[in-house]
This record gives sequence, C-alpha cells and structure tokens, in this order.
Amino acid sequence: MKQILFISRNLACPNYHGGCVYPYRLLEALAAAGMLIHYLWLPQSLPNRPFRLPFRPAFAERVSVIGATAVGSFFIKNSFRSGNTTASIRSILRHGPPAEVILDYLWDAKLLHDLPARTWVLTHELIHQRAESYLQAGATPDFTVLNEAQEIELLSNADGLIAIQDEDGAWMQTHFPQKEVVVLPLPCKRKTLPTAAVSPLSVLFIGGKTAHNRYGLEWLANEVWPQVIAEIPDARLRIYGTVSTDGLPLLESIEVRGPVLDVADAYSQNHVAAVPLRFGSGLKIKLLEAMAYGLPAVATPVGAQGFAELRQGSICPVCEHAREFAGALVRLLTDVAFRTNIVTRQDEWLERATAPAQLAERFCCAIAD
Repeated sequence: MKQILFISRNLACPNYHGGCVYPYRLLEALAAAGMLIHYLWLPQSLPNRPFRLPFRPAFAERVSVIGATAVGSFFIKNSFRSGNTTASIRSILRHGPPAEVILDYLWDAKLLHDLPARTWVLTHELIHQRAESYLQAGATPDFTVLNEAQEIELLSNADGLIAIQDEDGAWMQTHFPQKEVVVLPLPCKRKTLPTAAVSPLSVLFIGGKTAHNRYGLEWLANEVWPQVIAEIPDARLRIYGTVSTDGLPLLESIEVRGPVLDVADAYSQNHVAAVPLRFGSGLKIKLLEAMAYGLPAVATPVGAQGFAELRQGSICPVCEHAREFAGALVRLLTDVAFRTNIVTRQDEWLERATAPAQLAERFCCAIAD
C-alpha cells in the first residue's frame, strides 16, 4: 500500500479557507482510494506546554509535528532546531514504507532537494501570475511576491507538480517538459442541503480576508447590487467569512453574517452564489463549493478561470460587466426553470471534472511504478 508523506505549514481542515479546504479534500480522496496519509505539520511556533492538535485531519493514518514529540494524544515541544527539518523528513522516509512526498505550496520547496523519494509540489496557484494580476489592478499584494523566474527556481526542486487547474497545468508543462504534471482540481461531489432557502430571495458571497475578495465584494455591493434591488427590492445580499466589509454601502438589503462553523448552513439559506472577483489566480474554491452545494453561480471571467468550459460560460453565467452580472443574478433569482437548468449543468460538469475517485485514480496512475 502506497504512503503519502504530506508536508504543510497548515493543518488542512474542511471548513476554514480555500488554502486548507483544497488539500483536505484532495488527501481525503487519496485516502479513500487506499493510500496511507502521513501528515507532517510544520508549525510557525509551538507552545512550551503540552498541547493537542487544534484539528486532526480525519483521513490521516498518522500526524507528526516538526519540533514536537507525540506522547499519547498530546505533543510536547522538544529541542528541535529549525535547520533539522530535512533530517527529520529523511528519518521518516527511512523508517516508514515507501512514500511519495507532497509539499503543500512551493515556499519550502528546497526541503525536497535530494530526498530519497519521489517528490511533488501541490501548487494552489501560480504566485507570479497572482502578483501580476494584483499589480495590474492597482492592488497591494497581501502575500509574498515572486516573479516567474523565482517561481520556476523553487518548483524545479520537485520531481513532479500538481496543478489545481488546466491553465496552470499547461504553464507547468511548457516550463517543465521533463517533469510529471498532474491536474487535480478541488475534489467535489454533490451534497444534499438539510433545508432549502425560501424567502426573501438571496445571494451569497463567501470569502476570506484577502485583497481580491475585498475588491470583488466592493464591486458587487457598490456597482452590481443596486441594479439587483432595483428589480427585486426585497432581495438580500448575505456576506459570509472573514472578508473585510469596509467600504460597503449601508443598505438594509446587505447582511454581514461573518464566519460560519459549517458552510452548509450558509449555502442552505440562499438561492444564488456570486463569485465577483476582479483579479487573482488559481481556481476559485468558492465557485466549486457553491456548485457542490447545489447553488447556481454567477462569476466574472477571473472567478471562472482555470477551465475552458467555465470561462466560456457554458456551465454557469460568466459576466465581466456590472449590468450583465446584475442581470444574471436577477434571472437566477426569479426564473426557477433557468436556475434548475444551471444547477443541472453544474452537476454534470462536477461529475466530469472533479469527481474524487476520478482525481485519485489520475494521481495513482501518475505514481504507478
């Protein structure tokens, strides 16, 4: 049975933000396919007292923490020095079954150099493209900026690369023709919501505290939403997550709900999902998540980037301008037949492109000896 040694600065969990949801769902799919998952957490700091993990990934056969020793259900900080991370990884590989090593994000890619195992980087996006999109939009990057050459240098440390969407995968194949490149989007399967939203008609936006979410929400609230309530005066725009709501108009029709413990609750209370992002990169987890929960979505071209079918608007409405975006929201809110048709298209696309078993099989084929 194949083992995956997954190395991450984060503890993947299913309901936090896209950067955690993506590896959680992917590892969950690989575990369901029979792979043993050893999760190696690289925390930024550790408490001096014994501690339990804030969250233990349910799919993990084993969880280790760099800089700490497991004692029962607790971990105790040890005398580990930061320079010994590579030695610790080598020790795990030496004493465990044969493993594929997957590094979450590219930032620690130098750890992969000359490891006695096949190594992969799980790329959530192309950082240099994200940086370029921020600068073109006049937004200040809220992340570490890399140019293309720097990104290529880091990715070159891995034997293989995992892309989150087709367009990223094509870039990787062009720049690393000698490497194995596997496209593995967020694994999704259709979920059944506990209840169905009734009235008032409502639109959901969910997002974390990043600039691209804040700018997209401001555009939605200031330029799109007034056109929606002109047509449907009692409609509601409900905002979930940690996204900043500074600069939003003070309208009764805009409700700030904040973080939710279970995103299913948010999706069950609304009729349509908005993905109004104006810049960014990668795959928009919020779009696939809305589809998985059965909400029809309206996206901008940036919100739908990554797959040709999505960008072309053949799965859900894709609108660049505020008037078109508002019109699509109004139609989905008021036309039940159209809403049902879009949900059917989304369901069919999810089954084709993101079925967990299909994605796990794709990776299994890539690592087959």
